[in-house]
Amino acid sequence: MKLGPKIISSFVSFIVLFGVVSALATSFILDGRMQHEVKTSEVAFARSLSTRLFKSIKDKDVPTVTDTLLDELALRPEKLGYLMVLDKNGGRIAHTFLAPIPARLASMVTSYAQGPGAYRVDRIEDPAVDVYDVSVPVLEGIVTVGSVHVGLRSDYLEGIKHDLVRTTLAVTLGIGLIALLVAGMLTRKIVRPVRQLTQVANQLSAGQLDVTLPDLHTNDEIQDLEASLAGVLAAVTTLMSEMEKQTAAPNAAPAPEGSK
Repeated sequence: MKLGPKIISSFVSFIVLFGVVSALATSFILDGRMQHEVKTSEVAFARSLSTRLFKSIKDKDVPTVTDTLLDELALRPEKLGYLMVLDKNGGRIAHTFLAPIPARLASMVTSYAQGPGAYRVDRIEDPAVDVYDVSVPVLEGIVTVGSVHVGLRSDYLEGIKHDLVRTTLAVTLGIGLIALLVAGMLTRKIVRPVRQLTQVANQLSAGQLDVTLPDLHTNDEIQDLEASLAGVLAAVTTLMSEMEKQTAAPNAAPAPEGSK
């Protein structure tokens, strides 16, 4: 393979590898960021709801709880799959489902670790709903009187992930195009003088001594190669001149007798 295609293919291989690694790294990092969002933003939102609805949950005021849940769901329909409030025994006080509640949610576990910062995050994969169920207990002192459940849509998180991965790939493609332009310029800068020197070397190997070296000012190894080739050319020219002189000397005509 010629030097130019080698340089271009090397850049292309690097760009492809960089793009794949960047996409995988972005996907891996975003998985962690998603978990972080689940454990911070939505847990905080669930706790806010539990605080606002504490009295209504305790009194099982279904209309008030239902209206609040529907209002909150309407504010973030692209992010939330549902909102649901259970009593201390797991019975449903209110929810935002218009269709029957999926079986997995109907049997939701409501036990939590001890402490004011307790919460649960459960992945719910059901034909009717695919969410991360983020729930917090509703506490009266240390007594659990119910729980608030926030269904964070998994497709919302996947959408964020895919958008950022696509952005990473787009940036990588932009960098790749710039790198290819640089590779093309670098290839011309390197390959052209190498080709010129190769042509001179081929002429010398064919016995042509009347060659003209290109006037290179690259200030690098290529210019050093030109200087070495110039030295070789000078040495060969000198050697050939000496050989011609030595060959011509025996054939010189002798001076006639009595010429003195």
